[in-house]
Amino acid sequence: MAAKKYDIFISYRRDGGYRTAKHLFDLLVRDGYRVSLDIDTLRSGTFDTQIYERIDQCTDFILIVDEHMFDRMLAENGAEDWVHKEIARAIEQKKNIIPVFLSGMVDYPENLPEDIAPLKMIQAPAFSSYFFDDFYKRLKKHYLHQSYRKATLKKEAIGFSLALLIALLMLIGQRLSRPVDTEQAPFPVHTELLDTIMISNHPEHIQIVMARIDGGEFMMGFEHKQNDTLNHDEMPVHPVRVDDFYMMQTLVTEPMWCAVLKEGDHELDKPKQGISYEDCQRFIEALNQCDYIRFPKPGMDTMVFRLPTEAEWEYAARGGKYHTDMVFSSSNTFEPVNKKQSFAYVNMGKPNTLGLIYMTGNLDQWCEDWYSETFYKECLDEDTNKPVDNPVCLTPSLYREFGVDRPRRVLRGGDFKADSSHCRVYDRYSKFPSERDYRFGLRLVLGKPLE
Repeated sequence: MAAKKYDIFISYRRDGGYRTAKHLFDLLVRDGYRVSLDIDTLRSGTFDTQIYERIDQCTDFILIVDEHMFDRMLAENGAEDWVHKEIARAIEQKKNIIPVFLSGMVDYPENLPEDIAPLKMIQAPAFSSYFFDDFYKRLKKHYLHQSYRKATLKKEAIGFSLALLIALLMLIGQRLSRPVDTEQAPFPVHTELLDTIMISNHPEHIQIVMARIDGGEFMMGFEHKQNDTLNHDEMPVHPVRVDDFYMMQTLVTEPMWCAVLKEGDHELDKPKQGISYEDCQRFIEALNQCDYIRFPKPGMDTMVFRLPTEAEWEYAARGGKYHTDMVFSSSNTFEPVNKKQSFAYVNMGKPNTLGLIYMTGNLDQWCEDWYSETFYKECLDEDTNKPVDNPVCLTPSLYREFGVDRPRRVLRGGDFKADSSHCRVYDRYSKFPSERDYRFGLRLVLGKPLE
């Protein structure tokens, strides 16, 4: 018998289940499992023999079930369908079959072919793209066989121990040759501030993770040299007070946008990009009209989803009442989101102290304010220096385009193509409300309606 190369076989249809299958494959391989996913890796030879060998080697058989999974099986000559053959082989070999029902799939067809009819007796773990992390944890803990994982973990532990020993020896050598590093320890991330809002009757089971931002005062803006004309709109630094609000932990994703507006992509954790301010308002209006929104905390039901004000955005990016005085949202060092100069998936970045991910450096984020170069001056009371409460710019500066004077809306955060100066927490940017760009995205807040 051939040496065992795989622990898990993932069966799917390319036109309906590939993205979920590939996402699972990447996570499982990362965690040490040996997974067979795609025919692209099959060597020359008899196709069916290789497929059957892989299924025979595996202990677990994950079946990605989209709403059209069984169409070909129920058609004429359905027995020749390759997914049908894979399922039948897994049943015959008594594999641990784990069905994963995607959106739109509720139950198996009544008239399943006899050789795969035992599927009806197999319980499928609850799945939603918005609960993917929870689903993946349950999959590993309760559905996958643990025997081969333990063997893999043992090998990993031995390798890790050796690597750790080498690293410690190197560190001791470095410490003996240079002074102790006095750099400040990383700031704490307040994950206790995170809450999950559910829209329970929506077919996509929309889940929105929000961070509670306790209101407070802060000094908004940045003081540059007097002759600095490039960043003059960040001055003067002025005191601002904001009320409590909630901010979305990540940028709005493609699946969430698609679930609300029935348009766009479904790629997991991909930020929605290429949108205008006007597109954002259309999305927010539809979201606020969703029924059966389940709020986890009292008082949230009196608030509305909207874009952040510029003051709310900067307050949250700086860490709110846990203000960390960072130049960028999660550090003082500029780190491009990736080397390919493209967007990063929303959960891949370092959080700031409030648990907010990619406040800076991934996509420019629309704010509710009109843009005015002089707005900060208007907010400063030089006589009393009292903080201005919840400032929102309602009187924009005008910019000529095609012979017409037009106002702009504020964007914050910088993007994956921006240099470090444009990814600072106090940098200001603006574009026309109808303008779309692949670098533009959005992040929701839940707060008091703006007057």
